[in-house]
Amino acid sequence: MAKQLKLRILNVSLFLLLLLQLLAGTRLWFVELLGWEDSQTFMNLHLVTGFGLAVLIFVHIYTNWWWVKSQFGFSR
Repeated sequence: MAKQLKLRILNVSLFLLLLLQLLAGTRLWFVELLGWEDSQTFMNLHLVTGFGLAVLIFVHIYTNWWWVKSQFGFSR
C-alpha cells in the first residue's frame, strides 16, 4: 500500500476517533453536570476511543517521521 493512501486512511480514522471522543466526552460532561444516571456504554466508548486515538497518533507520527524531521530540524 502506498504511503499516501495509508496517510489518507489514517487521517480519516483519526478524525472519526477524535469526533467520537469529543461526543462521548461531551455527553459524559453533561451527565455529570446535570446529575443524570451514568451510562457505562459512553464511559467505555470514551475509554476505548481514547486509547485508539493515542495509538493512531503514534502511528501517524511514525508514518510521517520524515516530515517531522524536516520541519523541526531533527538530524541523526
